[in-house]
Amino acid sequence: ELATKIEAAQTMLHAAAATFDQGKLTSMLPILQAKVTCSETAVEVTQELMTMFGGTAFAARLPFERYFRDARAGMIMALPNDQAYDGIAAGLFPKED
Repeated sequence: ELATKIEAAQTMLHAAAATFDQGKLTSMLPILQAKVTCSETAVEVTQELMTMFGGTAFAARLPFERYFRDARAGMIMALPNDQAYDGIAAGLFPKED
């Protein structure tokens, strides 16, 4: 289940990047959607990983704690997800003049 969620997020990210690279990007919508999807998937997956491994996940010899911390940072860095959601809403439901 987690692998499927990761693959779906990667697919969305690669599609947005390809659209940008090809110069076919007409709005920020696909980029904002990919940002939110990838960051939320990363948090969900790492949180589940921490739960599966229990206290062992916090051991310094394992990278899980850092993955979890980095995933949480992804939700607030660059553009916080709440602002990205505002942009997604504006892209999906533009204000009428």
